[in-house]
Amino acid sequence: KSLIELEMDRGERAGTSLDRTARELGLRVFPGANVYGGPLVGCHVGADVTADLLAIGMDEEEGVVMLVDVGTNTEVVVGNRHGMMAASCPAGPAFEGGEITYGMPGYEGAVESVEIGENGVVCRTIGDAEPQGICGSCAGVQSSIRGTIAAVEASHDPLPGSMSPCRRTRTWP
Repeated sequence: KSLIELEMDRGERAGTSLDRTARELGLRVFPGANVYGGPLVGCHVGADVTADLLAIGMDEEEGVVMLVDVGTNTEVVVGNRHGMMAASCPAGPAFEGGEITYGMPGYEGAVESVEIGENGVVCRTIGDAEPQGICGSCAGVQSSIRGTIAAVEASHDPLPGSMSPCRRTRTWP
């Protein structure tokens, strides 16, 4: 369990969300500013997943829905308005060279964004260095995938193996 969950278990806090002022947290901004952090789903399933669940309205769905949040940790939530199950596992190491041919950690030279357009492929690397591989902590991998899908959609040509049976209902950056 996380430290926040342990505090909640001991009765030291009412929930796992954070609701404080900047002054209480020692932030050097307007002292009366409200700082809010959403509640945790559980240890290693954080407030980002709570926000994801609210964004897609899983709590209102009758049918079973699956949410996959890929990042340094990957969370998977399956369920609907009647109940949900969540799981989490580390994903960063897998993307940092484990199973991606040119994957690498977020070091200088790692590709962090890819755009495919009329002028060809444009890659941005960490430190504006010569490309050494694709940043495995997801930014580079996700950007590469998004760029490829956008290029295929713009050309109206199916990918080899045909993605035409695939249907995307919602896409978030």
